[in-house]
Amino acid sequence: MRDHHSREIVCPALLPLWQQQSLSTIQMAVCVKTIGGYLFFFGVGSILLHFFEMEFIILTWIETWGDTVAWAIRGGMVAIGGALWLFGGAGTAESTT
Repeated sequence: MRDHHSREIVCPALLPLWQQQSLSTIQMAVCVKTIGGYLFFFGVGSILLHFFEMEFIILTWIETWGDTVAWAIRGGMVAIGGALWLFGGAGTAESTT
């Protein structure tokens, strides 16, 4: 019986290498979509917070290289994260039918 306090890891690829099991195509697609969603969220959040002169603690390092590079990193996070989230599971529909 499962403990109601235990949580399943959404993305098993985020486990340390020695704990990873072989991942199915669907599990890998979920991982790609999860990582893409986080990138998109933090990219958009960083853009919004910038206008209030704030930043996520984990992203404070992007300001050390100047405003232009910081905006390029934010834009890249939004673009790459959105693409991973949108197209991350595109190939799994054919393999499941």
